[in-house]
Parts: sequence; structure tokens; C-alpha cells
Amino acid sequence: MTHPLVLTRPAAQAVDWARQLEALGVEVRSCPLIDIEPDPPGCAAAWAAWPETDAAFFSSPAAVAAMGDGPWERLPLAACVGPGTAAALRAAGAHRVLSPPHDAKLFDSEHLWPLLQEAGPWSGRRWLWLRGEGGRDWLMQRLQDVGAVLRPIGVYHRMPPRLSAEELVAALAHPGLWLFSSSEAMAHLAQRCPRQLALHPPAALATHPRIVEAAERLGMKATLVRAEPLAVAQAWRDWCARMTA
Repeated sequence: MTHPLVLTRPAAQAVDWARQLEALGVEVRSCPLIDIEPDPPGCAAAWAAWPETDAAFFSSPAAVAAMGDGPWERLPLAACVGPGTAAALRAAGAHRVLSPPHDAKLFDSEHLWPLLQEAGPWSGRRWLWLRGEGGRDWLMQRLQDVGAVLRPIGVYHRMPPRLSAEELVAALAHPGLWLFSSSEAMAHLAQRCPRQLALHPPAALATHPRIVEAAERLGMKATLVRAEPLAVAQAWRDWCARMTA
């Protein structure tokens, strides 16, 4: 007997993940813990700045999707940290995409920065920083330290999930392994159904050490996993084997 892998990514992003994981034999259930809404004025501002931009950083696939169709091929360099964002950029038509290699230990800013250093110098070069609200500024600071000119623009909004508290409680009641790629997603779960989460914390996979720590603060036993389908599928199979041993 197996239990499902519960995807907590926004619904639009979960579709491709579910397709790839199901092709690897994973039983998948989607439980989006973040909703995404594009910011049209932000996207318009980004496109207006496009002709004078030397490079742009995209925080997630949501940033790519929010921008929609446009002259992607005219952007000299598109940078991102995750393979899903890199794939979305290539599908959109970005000419040159820079992201941590497929075999990187982690997909994060620290693993992207050496690649950006090699692609420099960046002094006086103009960057767009396309993201939702908040986020880490570590990579922005590194680029500013070497003289890059950065313009952050919010192109989408992260919203609480559309699922009701009752739906989330029902999801927690069924055994499964939850995959988290965002600490904010876990925070939404804790806010909506704190009692159920405290009584029945699910086993979890997390794609970054900071997310592992956030999960453990909420009482979940979390395992670090690389944010790519093969690694997630293997972690799910290992967990299912332990559950049935």
C-alpha cells in the first residue's frame, strides 16, 4: 500500500510537477497552499524597461508566467535558481538562461552567484529583479556590491490558498508525504488549521534547509530533498517502503 505525495505548490506550477512525478510512478495529490495573482502594472513596467535591461532575475515560475508573451529573445540574460523557472524561461523564449546546474546540491542563490560572477563584470549593468512580495535579498546585495544597478519590480502577488480550513483539515487527516518548496506555504497551513497540524503533523519533504527548519518548528519531521522530480520520486518511494516495512 502506498500513500500519496501531496504537492503544495500553486496550482499552475503543480500541474507540470504532477505530470512528471506520475510518469515516475508517484501517486500525487495536489493541495495548493499558495495562490498566485499577476500584477499587471508591475508587468507593464518590466516590459517598458526591457529595451534598456542587461539581465533579469526571475524569482519563480510564477514570475515568468505573470509576464506572459513578449520579446523574450531580446533579453541578454535571464537568471533564476530553480530548474522549473529555467524551463519556464526557455519555453517562453528567453535566449540565454543561467541557473545552477542540474546536479547542484541545492537550487538557491548561493549556488547561482558563482555563475553570475563568471558571466560578469556587472558594474554599471542594469538588472530587473522580477518577483512577488518579499523574498531574500542576499543575491541582490552581492550584485550591488559589484556595482550592478538593480530595479526590483513585483510582477505577481502571493495569496493565501483558496482551499477552506475544512478542506485543509481533511487533507491532513489522510496519510501522505507532503512536499514543501516554500516556508510561506507551511505558514498558511499552520494559520488555517493549527490544531489539526499540531495533532497530526504530516511527514514532509522540503527543498531547502531553511524550509526543513520551518517544518520542524511546526512539529513536522522533514527530510531535505533536491527540487527535481527524480529526487522527489525516490524520496517518496523510500518513505513508502519505510511505512510498509
